[in-house]
Amino acid sequence: MSDERPGMDYGDVAKRVKRIAKLPDYPAKKNLINSLINQAETREGKRAKLSLQKMATESSSFSGRGCIQCGIGNGRKFGDGIWRYEGGKWTQV
Repeated sequence: MSDERPGMDYGDVAKRVKRIAKLPDYPAKKNLINSLINQAETREGKRAKLSLQKMATESSSFSGRGCIQCGIGNGRKFGDGIWRYEGGKWTQV
């Protein structure tokens, strides 16, 4: 028997949001993620929406202010800008 409820299952949406959030920025990325989150909210409720929004906003970048922000090594101040750990080394975004 198939599920008659409208919207998408939370697990399916979570997998898609994680995959899309890892991709580089492009114009429709935010709209696509929000559309998927709305599908999960329709089926699962407000708590699913809040959880998925939190998941979508988490990223692997940080501000570069202060030391020991990433938890790797002794820590050092990287300076102005935003830095991201990609391919085994730190690059400034």
